[in-house]
Amino acid sequence: MTISDVRGINHVSFTVSDLGAIVRFFTAFLGFEVMNQGPRDSAAISRVTGVAGAEITVAFVRGHGYVIEFIRYDSHAHLPVAILNPCDVGFSHVGFNVANIEDLIARATAYGFAAINPPTLISQGPNTGMKVCYLRNGEGFTIEFLQAPAGRG
Repeated sequence: MTISDVRGINHVSFTVSDLGAIVRFFTAFLGFEVMNQGPRDSAAISRVTGVAGAEITVAFVRGHGYVIEFIRYDSHAHLPVAILNPCDVGFSHVGFNVANIEDLIARATAYGFAAINPPTLISQGPNTGMKVCYLRNGEGFTIEFLQAPAGRG
C-alpha cells in the first residue's frame, strides 16, 4: 500500500447508548442532517467488529464537511457505560469552531450537555488566543467548542 491508495476519510464513529438523544443534538443543535439510520445485518457486523452476536442500530449524520457514525449496540445494552476522562487512552472528542462560545454552552444544556469547566483562553500551540471549552453529556460523549478572537475568523 502506498499513500496514494488512501482516498480520504469516509467517517468517524462513536458508540453511544442513547442514539436518539445524540442524533437530536447533532441535527437540531449543531445543524447536521441524518443521512441514514437503521439496523444492520448482525452476522456481517459480528464479522467486521469481532463482537459475537452484535445487533446494532446505526445513524450516519453529515454536516460541516464531516460524516459521523453513531452506533448503539442493542444486543449489548446491559453493559455499563464507560465514561473516560480526557487523560484516558481511548478518549475522543469532536471539536467545533464557534462564534459565541458562552451562548452555545448555555443552549447545549437543553440537550443534556454541560461544560466541564468555563471557557479557557489558550496561550500555546495552534489555538493560541482562542477560548476553548469541553462539554459532555451523561454518557461521557464529549465535544469541544473553540472560539477565535475577534477578527481571526
